[in-house]
Parts: sequence; structure tokens; C-alpha cells
Amino acid sequence: VLLVPAFVAFLIDLLDKNKGNLSFVTRPFRIIKNKIRDAAAYVSCTAVSLCILLPIAAFALLTFVTKYPIDMTLTLDNITRTLEIGADRYLANSLIISAFVAVLGVVVAYITAYMTARMPSKSSKMLHLVSIITLAIPGLVLGLSYMMFFNGTPIYGTLAILILVNIMHFFASPYLMMYNTFGKLNQNLEAVGATLGISRGRIILDVLIPQSKATIAEMFAYFFVNSMMTISAVSFLSTLSTQPLSLMITMFEAQMMLECAAFVSLLILAVNLLLKGGINLYKRNLRKKELA
Repeated sequence: VLLVPAFVAFLIDLLDKNKGNLSFVTRPFRIIKNKIRDAAAYVSCTAVSLCILLPIAAFALLTFVTKYPIDMTLTLDNITRTLEIGADRYLANSLIISAFVAVLGVVVAYITAYMTARMPSKSSKMLHLVSIITLAIPGLVLGLSYMMFFNGTPIYGTLAILILVNIMHFFASPYLMMYNTFGKLNQNLEAVGATLGISRGRIILDVLIPQSKATIAEMFAYFFVNSMMTISAVSFLSTLSTQPLSLMITMFEAQMMLECAAFVSLLILAVNLLLKGGINLYKRNLRKKELA
């Protein structure tokens, strides 16, 4: 049942004959100022932001109280206790895992999307189907499968298997981002390059990558953020030395140490917000260059 949506998406994409043939030149969208529309948008965004910030504020309060709801005295003991248990070491594990997953995941997803979108064949269609099917596999199933398959191998119990399982777990969405981006670019670029004696590698480096920088940044952010947060797949594959920070949340919840769990959640949120802020600044600079 979980695979049905993936097959439906594959069939719809297979029937689309207009990918990459609609326009040769892309132009940035310019937003025309409208005071009424902008005011309504600001009000809507403010309301949504408040709804998002209220639970975060509750977690922040929970972090700095002695024992919720028995003793609401403000304290820093929860942070000290969490760090003494090893939160800093587990944070380093999460950062290493997420960074490798983001870099390697972007490379693999980019190459796979190029093969399926820019090199059409029967094998590329099968590769496309396999790539989107990974979206339908639950993390628990993936973790158990990797545990049984890689048990006894050199990478079992290391950071390498956590990196591998996260790449596979979150592969489909970044892959589809780049696949759809390639579908918007003219399909004749490689043919023109071959006529002029330009290799595929130069087309990729000089044309396709500059045209897809924003998508690459979003792919990197998706891999990184989800790898920082994930619990399901890595829970079966991590050891005490390779455990990511996110697993401390379930550990603290099982021990009813909700204050420490709240601090870990805020720590993960802070790291992800810093990354997303950097990605947004990068994309804003790209847009300014395009408009210039």
C-alpha cells in the first residue's frame, strides 16, 4: 500500500512529454508591490509564526525550571546535567553525520537526477522508479533492514552506517527537487554542446550547476536538517560511541527527565535554524544577482 503513491507519481511523470521543452531562457519572478496584499500577508505570517513559537516557548520554559510542574523555580541545572551525560559528544556525532549526509547525499542525488532527467533510457526510468520508492519506506523498516543486512560487517556500529542509512532514508525528496529542476531546463543543451565539441562535464559545471545553485542549497539543507532530527532508522544502528544527539530525547523521556529532553530539542532546533538562516542568506544573494 505504501508503494502505490510512488508508482502513481512515476506513471504521471512518465506521461509528461513537455519536460524541458517549454522555454529556453529562465527569468526571475518580480513581485509587484501591493499594500493591501502585503498587509494581509504580514498578518497571516504573524499569526502562523505565533502558533509555531508558542510550543517553542513552552520548551524553553521547561528547560529552565527545576521540575515541571512540581517546582517551577528557574535553574540551569538541567543544562549542566545534560552536558555531563555527554550531550556535547553526541552533538558532535550529529554534526559529523549530518555534514557527511548532506555533502554525499547532494552529490549522489545530483548525479542520479542527471542520469534520469538528462539521459533518458529504459534503465534511467527504472532508476527513477527506484529513487522515488525510497520515499515510501518507513524509517523503522529501513533501520531494521540495515541492522540485519550489515550485522557483522566492518561498518556496523560505526558512523559510516548511520551516514549511509540517512542518505537512503532522505534521498527521495532532494532527488525529486533536482529532477524537477532539470526538467525545467532545455533538453537540447547536451546536443548543442556535442555539436560544438563541448563535453557533458563542461555543460554540467558551466551551465547546469550555476542554474541550479538554489536547488542544491535546498537539497543540502534538507539532508542536514532531517539527519539532525531523525530518530527512527538510527535507533537500531547506533552505539554508545556513535549515538546522535536526537536519541537523547527518547532516552530522557523514558526516564521522565522532560526538562533535559526539552533542552536537547532546543539545541537541535538552534543548530537547524543557524543552517537554514545561512541557506536563506545565500539564496537571497543569488536572487539579488539574478535581478541585477
